[in-house]
Amino acid sequence: NIEEAKTDCFISSVVSKEGIVIELKSIVADLYGDSIRRLSHSVLEFFDIKHAVLKIDDSGALDFVLAARIEAVVNQAIPNDKEFLLDILDENKYSTKKE
Repeated sequence: NIEEAKTDCFISSVVSKEGIVIELKSIVADLYGDSIRRLSHSVLEFFDIKHAVLKIDDSGALDFVLAARIEAVVNQAIPNDKEFLLDILDENKYSTKKE
């Protein structure tokens, strides 16, 4: 139970024969549920996971935390050397001059 654990999110998965199913329980689901589901699908697609039930118990974790936790669950099930990285926002692509 996430309330007892005092954590930002807990993610688990089980093998499925029905494609990808995202079971999301989140205090921010009304605002960010669609975004969390899209991120989850992106991470699973990156690791070529086509059949799984991903259970997400979220208390407002940021995208990079969710992605890392999903990656950890995938790596437990299928060890690999791949690393999922979020896209860099265009407004964060700039250089600075050394003073």
